[in-house]
Amino acid sequence: MQQASHHVRVLERIPDDLLSERQKKLRPEPSGFYYIPVYHFVRAPDFFEDLELPKYRCLAIWMECGALVCFSGSSFDRDDKRTLSLNIEHDGDPKYELECVIFGESNEALAEAATVLCSLKEKGDSICTRLKLYAGFEYDTTYTFDFRAFRPEQLAKILHANPKRHFDFRLGNWSPEQSVILATRPFPLNLTLAQSEETTDGWAFQDGGTAFIDALEQRTTSFGSLAINFPQNLLPFSRNNLIRLFQLDVLDKLTLCALDPELVLLPFSAKVKALQYEVDAKHIPPHAFHSLNIVTKDLDLRLYLDHYHEDWDGRLISFLNRVSALGNFKRLGLSMNYRWDFEDGDEPFFEEPNYSRARVRAFIDALTRTIRANPTLTCVDLSEMNWKVELCPHMKSLFKALERHASMRILSVREYPTNMKNLRQEVRDRYAAPLEELLLRNENITVLDIFNHRCFTFHSSKIAEIYQNRFYHGSERLVKDCISVRPMLMCTAVVQRASKNFRRTACLLSDHTDILCQLFKIATEQEEHRMKPPSRRKFTTQSVAKRRESHRTASVKRATRTQPSRASKKRTKNEK
Repeated sequence: MQQASHHVRVLERIPDDLLSERQKKLRPEPSGFYYIPVYHFVRAPDFFEDLELPKYRCLAIWMECGALVCFSGSSFDRDDKRTLSLNIEHDGDPKYELECVIFGESNEALAEAATVLCSLKEKGDSICTRLKLYAGFEYDTTYTFDFRAFRPEQLAKILHANPKRHFDFRLGNWSPEQSVILATRPFPLNLTLAQSEETTDGWAFQDGGTAFIDALEQRTTSFGSLAINFPQNLLPFSRNNLIRLFQLDVLDKLTLCALDPELVLLPFSAKVKALQYEVDAKHIPPHAFHSLNIVTKDLDLRLYLDHYHEDWDGRLISFLNRVSALGNFKRLGLSMNYRWDFEDGDEPFFEEPNYSRARVRAFIDALTRTIRANPTLTCVDLSEMNWKVELCPHMKSLFKALERHASMRILSVREYPTNMKNLRQEVRDRYAAPLEELLLRNENITVLDIFNHRCFTFHSSKIAEIYQNRFYHGSERLVKDCISVRPMLMCTAVVQRASKNFRRTACLLSDHTDILCQLFKIATEQEEHRMKPPSRRKFTTQSVAKRRESHRTASVKRATRTQPSRASKKRTKNEK
């Protein structure tokens, strides 16, 4: 009966002539020739998928709390209405995506409606989704949403519904009680605090982040990932609390925007497992890296320039020299770009000397020294480097440094000629040769482009064949590594990667015959247990006598209950 209820529709349309005055008042003005249709819940949805949003072109859902949720339109007319914008993005699956504007009679109604939507569980893996709460552009500040309307228990409900989801909050003047909810969840969060793209307002702590940092200092487990993306004059943390944040050791990853000159070096000493940091080049001179204390072993440095003629290579080379001296990095990301706030006549793309081959070559030489000096380095990411920095002519020397690097697994570049279809075949082949040599000499490395695609040569299967052969090398390594989880990994490889390929199946079964025997033994034991007849209960002489005595006692009791009393017999006789 419970399963049948799931087939009952969740939404039902309210005819226009039956709309109440409350509903008509909240419904936005038509952007075309018709009003948006209004629906209501026939039953409470159990999962996000129950809404079946992809089959509706445009709709609004009436909430009993006094709110109207309008989907498929961030351009609804919001004049004289209190609104809250909500967006859920999904990596590749449209049924988990929505964009809506919530119109409400009060701040509390908006908060309640947002809680209902955001606390719907997903049947799929919520790690692929991103929830963004933000304020729309308001001409009249009278109707600006007050984020304090969210009660702490409502925020907790939103976070607990899909704990793996990426939470992106871009509005609100958060109270200390709300801040503590964020900092004290029993599971790790993936949290972004940022300025709203629609207004100049953004995230803010009423107390400058004191309650949030106080709660983080009491944590004994990982908080997860925290991203802070604000202009320097709108940072949600006070200076003192920002310094305290860098001293915490509960963050897996910290993503940080550019800071003012007085604080620009502090994030490098943050006790985090991974750091992604934007740095304004004008705030950090090259010599500042010489004795810089860098705690993390996973660093993604993004250098931003304000002017075209700034010394981009000098700063990056100085930074790489420091990384070489430390020699303990596991992952390294480097990029250089502009803020795009050039003055007239200072466009960055008309003069080439700033990106001369000699300067790029000096940068590549420093990078190769860094790779050799860090034996535990597993990934180098150059995919976000400015497109004017031509790395391709110098990749051969970089590949040479990677050929004998035992730990390296991934090299990411913005682009590589083997993946550029607009180039002539002979040009692609010329760049394919050093790539083939690298892949043959170091079977652990994969070279990716900015789209996370493997670099290979079109119309040529040699590099593709090299990548294919890695399946067989990986099967051999699996025999030596991962002893405890080898049965599970082997089964996964057979089902997901080798089920339709005879050579791969044969390779896995040949390399892991012992695991195959274990699986057969387990399957045989389970089958024997299933086919075995149920065992009959054995009775002893004492147990048989006891059962007979209990039956005799029960029959006597039944006989006693069924015999009529003497008085009842006399009444029956008189009646006759």
